[in-house]
Amino acid sequence: MCKSPEVSRSGYYKWLKHEKTDEEKENEQIAQLVGEYDERFNHTLGYRRLTGYMNRLNQKQYGEKRIYRIMTMMGIRSVIRKKAKKYQHCEYEMVAENILKRDFYAGRPNENGQQMSRSSNGTREERSASCISVPFWICTTGRS
Repeated sequence: MCKSPEVSRSGYYKWLKHEKTDEEKENEQIAQLVGEYDERFNHTLGYRRLTGYMNRLNQKQYGEKRIYRIMTMMGIRSVIRKKAKKYQHCEYEMVAENILKRDFYAGRPNENGQQMSRSSNGTREERSASCISVPFWICTTGRS
């Protein structure tokens, strides 16, 4: 038996006579509790919330790192749920007619937001800088 995993004979017999320490026994009890709480809460709790529930319900003070270590040894992980949508998607019932025949789709970034009237004076940089600080409707109507 000792030759196959390449363990020394003395190491094998030491392992055979090994008695569990109090900490190992307590970790086994904690592992059993972790499994129970994980089943009770449908695998939705991470190690932080699981530690809080265990401490509150058992009147104990287990550390988060200890619970995390036991959960990783057991292979327990929380299930990440999808975020619930806060709105209902619906089709628009009434859309105003495009009377002015404006094109509201930009061909490049910031194309519609940077428009100026053709009667503006100054260089292109001056016009675009003034347009940034002025509301959009002023820039498109030619008022400045």
